[in-house]
Amino acid sequence: MRIGARNRRLGDAGYRITLGLSRRFCASRSIFSLNDEFAVERLRAVRAKLDRGETVYLAGINCAGMHNSGVALVEVTRSGGPKLICNNEEERFSGNKHEAAFPLQAIVSLREMMRDLGIGMVGVGEYDNNSFVLS
Repeated sequence: MRIGARNRRLGDAGYRITLGLSRRFCASRSIFSLNDEFAVERLRAVRAKLDRGETVYLAGINCAGMHNSGVALVEVTRSGGPKLICNNEEERFSGNKHEAAFPLQAIVSLREMMRDLGIGMVGVGEYDNNSFVLS
């Protein structure tokens, strides 16, 4: 009984080609992986703020077309580590189980929560289609 690909080299080549094309496609739409130069620079800036004792807020958006779209906000400090502030799924606001639409109402709720906490959108440093960093 044979387990695995018939032609491993062909599979590896197909994977490398597809990976290269998908990286270029995503980069053209400001979607980056953790190894991309943009992401490495953003992580370096976040680490520098944490080293100075500053609080960093990380917000993420699970966008349209995904299962259970929504937003999250995490507070990170050097002494306390990460602390989940909110995790709002769009289905809480729309009433539709497993909502996949763009999480507009969840974003509005997040912005209100940030305003109440005194964080505000003015602190947005960088963002892409999936997440942004608040200072």
